[in-house]
Amino acid sequence: MLTTRGEVTFKLEVDKLTIPCQAYLTDINMNNIHLLIGQPIINHEGVTLLVHNNTAVLQQDCDFLSQIEVTEERLKFNVVTHSKETLPPGSSIIMVDIEGNNQDADVITPARHFEMDGTSYSIPATILRGCQGHLKVFNSGTKDILWEPGVVLVRAEICKHTPLRHQDGRM
Repeated sequence: MLTTRGEVTFKLEVDKLTIPCQAYLTDINMNNIHLLIGQPIINHEGVTLLVHNNTAVLQQDCDFLSQIEVTEERLKFNVVTHSKETLPPGSSIIMVDIEGNNQDADVITPARHFEMDGTSYSIPATILRGCQGHLKVFNSGTKDILWEPGVVLVRAEICKHTPLRHQDGRM
């Protein structure tokens, strides 16, 4: 235990890195050591402590993957409750948001059945378009289901349309 004279916030420059940090000022004699670098600096995002031949060096991470811009089309989307919902036993239609979907894109939800702690409900497979839609939910339990806004109900996938090239009138 020791008493500090205060706390300072500054930018630490060491081994060609600049790291924002905080330090406590003390009057303790540490034999010509002016600063102890602790776990918050070592664990700082983008910094690696490399120890080799009895020498410790802080270096910038070479995480080239984090710098790559992803241009792939997103394929899965959370379907969440739009507002607070109370579903009595039986069938209900609720408004949902499709997080991250394009306004003119179709997504499909798989049929799902959920059962946990006395709550039981089913969601049929549904095609939804855009960022909002309506989802049918069957509460097969004996009590109301209560959901807050933003509860993930199911994950939807991009609905790929297959062009019909050689139509002969049959389906």
